[in-house]
Amino acid sequence: MNPSRRVTATAKNVSFRVRSADAAENECAQRLRLTLSNSLVNMGLLSAFMCALANGIYANPPEHPACRGAAAVSQMTVIEWVSMGCFFLVIILTSILATDMDGVPDDMLFTHLHANRWLYTAPQPLAYAGMFLLACGYGIDLDERVGCPVFRFGALAAPCFPLLTIGVLKYAQHRRKQSGERFGAAGKVGDAVFSTWADLLVPVRDTRETTRKKEAMLRDDDAKSMNTHRTPVP
Repeated sequence: MNPSRRVTATAKNVSFRVRSADAAENECAQRLRLTLSNSLVNMGLLSAFMCALANGIYANPPEHPACRGAAAVSQMTVIEWVSMGCFFLVIILTSILATDMDGVPDDMLFTHLHANRWLYTAPQPLAYAGMFLLACGYGIDLDERVGCPVFRFGALAAPCFPLLTIGVLKYAQHRRKQSGERFGAAGKVGDAVFSTWADLLVPVRDTRETTRKKEAMLRDDDAKSMNTHRTPVP
């Protein structure tokens, strides 16, 4: 799809750019609502699954620690407890935010989300923090179950997995930002790390300014094209 043909739905001072050029304006709020609702549901389900994984070693620690002993088991227990706390907060927050969004009418939805985007972004950082702690706890658990004759392989390797996902997340953000700059998208595409939908909430003044710039560029291109193809008079 040509990015210049995005349809814009406008509230009083914020607009949301939908992904298809043939959408009616009254459908844009529903599309945004559905996008955010799906994101919250997916985050809540993922956090519930991760919380169950953390509980697996929290409730069943190694009976005979083979690396650093009881101190490592205690450390792992605290780490997994905090990890489950993070996932618990994500599950509750996603439910609260979904209920909050249900209480906002369509004509206020863009402005409400634009003003509270940090609140709606909060579950994602908490989920990543919980995932990092979950991996660290599993690394310690691995060392205590299989031993560490040379070095603590589990404790060193486990954080690499969440760090890899964060690296992919930042790379995707970088590529999205490049696409926004390359195709001249209105707003600040690629600024949001977690909640990418927030980049589609654009202040109306920015949208109008970008539209004026594009129209001016098109007029300049048309003028240059006419001058190029004009036949000189002998």
